[in-house]
Amino acid sequence: MLSNNIRVGVEINLADLPSDPRLRKSISDYDSNIRDQVQREYLQSPCQPKDHKCLKTPCGAKERRFITDWFIDFPNWLEYSIEKDAAFCLCCYLFKTNSRGQAGGDVFTKNGYRNWKKKRRLYTHVGDLNNAHNQALKKCEYLMNERQHVRNSIQKNAKPSRTSYQIRLTASVDCRRFLLRQGLAFRGHDESNNSSNQGNFLELLQFLADHDEQVRAVALHNAPENLKMTSSMIQKDIVNAAAVETINAIIADMDNALFSILVDEARDVSEAIDALLCKHGLSTSSLRGQGFDGAISFGGCNKKHDIVGAFFTLVAKVVNIVGASSKRRDILREKQALKVIQALKGGELSSGRGLNQEIEIKRSADTRWSSHYGTLINFTAMFSSIIDVLDEIAFDKLSQALQRDDQDIVNAMDLVKLYLQLQELNNRFNETNTELLLRLACLSLNHSFSSFNKERLMLLAQFYLTDFSTSDLLVLESQLDIYIDDMQSNSKFEDLHGVFDLAQKLVETRKHMTYPFVYRLITLALILLVATATVERAFSAMNIIKNQMRNRMGDQWLNDSLTVYLEKDVFSVIDNESIIQRFQNMAPRRGQL
Repeated sequence: MLSNNIRVGVEINLADLPSDPRLRKSISDYDSNIRDQVQREYLQSPCQPKDHKCLKTPCGAKERRFITDWFIDFPNWLEYSIEKDAAFCLCCYLFKTNSRGQAGGDVFTKNGYRNWKKKRRLYTHVGDLNNAHNQALKKCEYLMNERQHVRNSIQKNAKPSRTSYQIRLTASVDCRRFLLRQGLAFRGHDESNNSSNQGNFLELLQFLADHDEQVRAVALHNAPENLKMTSSMIQKDIVNAAAVETINAIIADMDNALFSILVDEARDVSEAIDALLCKHGLSTSSLRGQGFDGAISFGGCNKKHDIVGAFFTLVAKVVNIVGASSKRRDILREKQALKVIQALKGGELSSGRGLNQEIEIKRSADTRWSSHYGTLINFTAMFSSIIDVLDEIAFDKLSQALQRDDQDIVNAMDLVKLYLQLQELNNRFNETNTELLLRLACLSLNHSFSSFNKERLMLLAQFYLTDFSTSDLLVLESQLDIYIDDMQSNSKFEDLHGVFDLAQKLVETRKHMTYPFVYRLITLALILLVATATVERAFSAMNIIKNQMRNRMGDQWLNDSLTVYLEKDVFSVIDNESIIQRFQNMAPRRGQL
């Protein structure tokens, strides 16, 4: 989002403002024409990483740390810098006076406060009514209260009707919501009054005015020239407000839960990730998985199990190869049917209604664990048949290449290498990899939790040393016995489809509180990253958003548009009031509500 001042032409990308107090430059270094916009941005998103696990540092005779519960006691001004491990005052940073004796001088604005032993020092910083901190706090409140803003006071006699402004603004938001959801361009090549096509936004607003008398009375030609709410800057501010509210809704829904992240590029992004997490109050201590353009890593896991990432990548490749054509799928189906018949004859499988149904390997639809779970279960059941099909594919390709002319000899030799690699595929799926797959399969709901295996689930829990202590593992072992008996005898847990449904049903029946450690294990399974398809879909969506009509979109404008387009389900439940209030607080507005 860019601020704009016609007289001086000052511009700033508010999205690039550093969130961590340690990394901010002095507020006085910003141009006076944009300073209030910077202040508003910080006031709406104070740096309060509430779920961050602060490290203990020497403080007197003991080791102490910052307590995140202090944010509850001082919600309006207290900030914490992960970069410096220090506390800061947002209000004093934004409106610091020259009274060095008050409010702790530079301690809460530049140096940071780190004496965790003395919480009372925070109350001393607040002081009495005339203290510099409270004066700064009042200025923050005045800034966010547009009715008391000096510019609005000057324009008091020139304000249009509040009701008319609200109708006009709401109509603009409605039109932009529709265009955002459809990924359509807003502006037109010719938006003049004589144009036969003024662009999607103006044409849609005109359509709305034609069918709504209230809108027609206050919009477009009937609106004040300086308050039409149709300019590109107003457009970007409204879309940014919508994007921020969408992200805030997602963060609120997470409720300090564990999470994973997906990144398209793995190089030089650590600082960007840290800044992003800090901006949204998220902590790396809750991070359990990172996906970098196809390479998956798992936070919180024992380092000796890094093979997990390579395993999931290999599964995706095998699925793509085996399912590349109907012929290969038919071969796989035939081989699997023969193996099932042999197993039935040998007594390895039981026969009966609903058992041994035909299954097939399938590509996962998206990155949610619930959608990949079926792929992994079928992959386990059909593993030996898959190896047979891969062997046939490699042999056929090798034979075809060797029968071609000499110019294909290089390709033929490459295929020889591929064939040798496929011969060792069982080695790539070694005991550790196969055991991991089997442990995950123990969460399967199929056939009344018939795949449940307590020992393997206990081994799966041991991957997450930061989530299960030694005592937690003992409790988990006990809970698993009671859990599986409950699940198999409870009719409410019948006809569920995947681990995601299981987790939802556990919450609905409040059994997630009865089996907290089992639920934790299921949660960790749900956030496992299997692929980075979400990132790839974001790039596909970018081709829709940034088309020929919008090929000059800036990064922030594109990011905001993509956020609401990709998160349509979340965006749909955000009401206009939330977007309008954020829009009003972003900068001084001529129109008031």
